[in-house]
Parts: sequence; structure tokens; C-alpha cells
Amino acid sequence: MRYANELGFSWGMVTNGALITPEIVSQMQRAKMSTISVSLDGLENNHNWLRNSKDVFKRTINGIKLLASSKSFDVREKYYQDFFLLLGAYFLFL
Repeated sequence: MRYANELGFSWGMVTNGALITPEIVSQMQRAKMSTISVSLDGLENNHNWLRNSKDVFKRTINGIKLLASSKSFDVREKYYQDFFLLLGAYFLFL
């Protein structure tokens, strides 16, 4: 993928974010990823239920935080404006 970037192609990936670690973020940076979309399926109970895991929401949020703190990727809130208002309220209580 680095080669695609050298040719002028921007590229990225879609992930559930649950397995993102500092090392994965470093690999994404070295590969010159331009976009990373993280799927978040609702607030904690709904997300965990849909992903069939009792802790995937927390791991996904951690992955988003790692990406955002790297300052290498543009973190955007694009869709479901009402959902992101609820999500913002959730973070106030973390």
C-alpha cells in the first residue's frame, strides 16, 4: 500500500477499531494511510450486542482514542448527528 501512496493514490480502511494498538497505529502511519473509518454501532449495550462481545465497545473507543491522539489521521463525525450528540454526552461521564 505504501507503493500505491507513492504513485499518488490515497487509500485507507474500514475497521471496527477493537484491535487497534499503538503498534498498529505506527504501522498505519508508516504505510501512509489517508483515511480510517471506524464502525460504531450505537452506545455501549447496543454495540456490544451487535458485535456479540461484552467489551468490544470499550476496545473500539480505545482504538478511536489511539487514532485521534496520534494526530496523523483526520477524525470526523460524519453521520448520525443525533447519535454523536448522545455519544458526546456519554464521554462526559467516563
